[in-house]
Amino acid sequence: MEWIKKNKYELLLVIIILIQLVTLNYVFWEKKESFHSDEVYSYASANSSTGTYLSIGGRNNYALQNQDVWLTGSFMRDYLTCNEEEQFHYGYIVKNETDIQAPLYFMILHTICSFFVGKFSWWYAFSINLVAAVLTMIFLYLLVWELTRQKTFALAVCVSYAFCMWGIDTFIYIRMYALVTAFGTISSYLHVKLLQGKHRLIPMIGLITLLGGLTQMYFLVFEGLISACFCFYYLFQKKWKLMCSYGIAQLMAVVLFLIVHPYVFAEVTAVNDKMDQTMGFVLECKYLLRASLLAIADIDLPIYPWGLQIYLTEAILILAVILIPINIVFRKEIKKIKLYERIWNWIWRNVKLLFTERNYFFFVLGIVIPFYHFITVRTSYPTSMGIYTVRYVFLLYPYVILLGMMLIKGFFHILMNLLKLEEKKYSTYISTLLISITTFVFISYSLNCGNKGFYFPKKNLIGVDAMSLGDLPKGADYITVYAEPFLLDFMSVYLMDSNQIYPTTPKGLLGSEEKLSSFHSEEAYLLLPVPRAIDLMIESDERKNEDKMNDSDDNTTEYTLNDEELVQFQKESYDYYSTAVQDHYMKEYREFFKQHHIGNTFDYVGYTEIFGRLSYVIQID
Repeated sequence: MEWIKKNKYELLLVIIILIQLVTLNYVFWEKKESFHSDEVYSYASANSSTGTYLSIGGRNNYALQNQDVWLTGSFMRDYLTCNEEEQFHYGYIVKNETDIQAPLYFMILHTICSFFVGKFSWWYAFSINLVAAVLTMIFLYLLVWELTRQKTFALAVCVSYAFCMWGIDTFIYIRMYALVTAFGTISSYLHVKLLQGKHRLIPMIGLITLLGGLTQMYFLVFEGLISACFCFYYLFQKKWKLMCSYGIAQLMAVVLFLIVHPYVFAEVTAVNDKMDQTMGFVLECKYLLRASLLAIADIDLPIYPWGLQIYLTEAILILAVILIPINIVFRKEIKKIKLYERIWNWIWRNVKLLFTERNYFFFVLGIVIPFYHFITVRTSYPTSMGIYTVRYVFLLYPYVILLGMMLIKGFFHILMNLLKLEEKKYSTYISTLLISITTFVFISYSLNCGNKGFYFPKKNLIGVDAMSLGDLPKGADYITVYAEPFLLDFMSVYLMDSNQIYPTTPKGLLGSEEKLSSFHSEEAYLLLPVPRAIDLMIESDERKNEDKMNDSDDNTTEYTLNDEELVQFQKESYDYYSTAVQDHYMKEYREFFKQHHIGNTFDYVGYTEIFGRLSYVIQID
C-alpha cells in the first residue's frame, strides 16, 4: 500500500496509457474508413524487391510501368508482403529508399513482416505506432515533470495530448511519423537532463539524433535547431569544453547519418527545385498553420489578409514609427514613470528566468517550433498535399500542447493571485480542479470538432451505397481502368487475392482488344471510373436549392437543406444522374466487349470506392 501511495502518479500514467491504447485500437479498427496511398507505400518500401512503386519507375522517374499487361494476384502479394526469399533481407529497403525516405522505420516493419511470411495485416505497422505511443507518453510525462516539478500537471499534459485529435492522428497514420515523435520526446527529455548537469548523457543524445534522422529526415531539422540553441547557451555560459563535446557528438551523429543514408543529398536537391512556391512563403506558412488548427479544433484561420487585419497591421506600424523615436529621445523622462518601469522590469525579469537551467528549454521550444514550421513549409508542398501536410509537424504537437497548457496554468495562477487564493491550504486542489476541467473541455471539443482527416473518410460517398474493394470476390479477374496510374499501388492491398489484374486507362482499354481477346474467365469484373462524380453531387445540391426557391413564396431567401434532406437528395440525384451517365458512358465499352467477343455478358453490379474515386463495378462472363 505504501508503494502504491508513493507511486500513485506513475500508476495513473500507466492507466492513462492503457486507455490511450484501447482508444487508438478502437479508432484504427472501427473509425478509420480507408487508408492513404503512403500507408500502402510503407509496406511496399519494407517488403518489395521490385521497388516502392508498381505504377511508375520511381519517385523521380515517372515512366509508367505495369500498364496494359496482365498481372497476377501473387505479384500484388509479393509487392506488399515478405516471402521466404526476402526474410530479414534489408538490402531491398536501402534500394527502395534511394530517392525517398530514411530506412530505419521500414527495417523495423520488414523485421515484423519477416515473421509472417506471405501474410498482410495493417496491424504489423500499427503495432509500431502503439509502441511509439507508449514511449511518447512516458517521456512526455518525464519531460513535463522535469520542467515543472508538478506531477499532476504532467499528467494533464499527457492526457490532453493523448486524447486530442493531434495525438490520435499521429498514432493512427501508418507511417514513420509516430516513431519520430517518440524519438523527439526522448531527445527533449535527455536535453533537459543535460541542462541539469547530466553530461554523461551526451553520447545517448547523439545516438537518438542518429536514430531519429534514420527514421525521418525532418528529425535532423528538429535536432539541429535544438543543438544550435544549446551551443548558444554554452557559449553564453562560457562552457567551452561542454559546448565542444556536445557539438562534436551531434556532428558525428549527422556524419554517421550521411554515411548510412547518403541518398539524402538527392532528396535535398529535389526539394530545392520546389522553390517556386505556388502561394508564396507567408501564405503557405499560414496554410500549414490553418491545417493544424483545423485538425485540432476545426478553427478555420483565414490565410488571405482581411480588411480589419490590414487596418490593425497599419495601425501597429504607425504607432511603432511614432513611439520608438519618442522612447529613444525621452528615455530618461519615461524611466520616471512608475508603471512603465514596473512593466519593463516584469518583462526583463521573466526574460532572464528563461535563461536559467530550469526554464531554458521553454526558450528552446519558442525557437524550435516556429523555425521548424518555416523549414517544413519551404521543403514540402502544403497547397498540393492539403491538410495531410500536417504529418510533417506531428513531431511538434506534444510541445505545442505543453506550451498551451503552461499559458493556461499561468492564467490560473494570476487569477488565483488576484482572488488571494494562492496562499490558502486548498489552493493546490483548486489549481488541479481548474486544470482538470480545462483538459476535459479541450479534449471534448477537439474530438467533436477536430478535422478527422487521418480517418480518411469516404467523402465522395455521401448518400451513395457502395461496396468496398475488400468485398469484391477473391480469385476473380479484374480489369481496372483509371486515368491515374498510381491507383494500382493502392488497389494492390485489395487485389492480392485475385487471379489476374489488367491495369489500364480509358483510352488504353479500347486499344487492348488483342490482349483481352484471349481472356477467358468464369468470373471477371471491370472497374470503370464514374465520370465527374463530385461535380454531379454539387450539381444536385444546386438543382435542389433552385427547386425549393421556386416553390417558396419568398424567392429572395435561399433555402438551406438540413443534413437528412441533403443526404437523401444527394442519393436520389446521384442515382438519377449516374443512371443517365451509365447509359451513355458504358455504351462504348459494352459495344467494345461485344464486338471483340470478350465475355458474353456486361452486367452493372454497383459502385465501389478506390482512394476517394467512385467506380462502376461491371461483371463480365
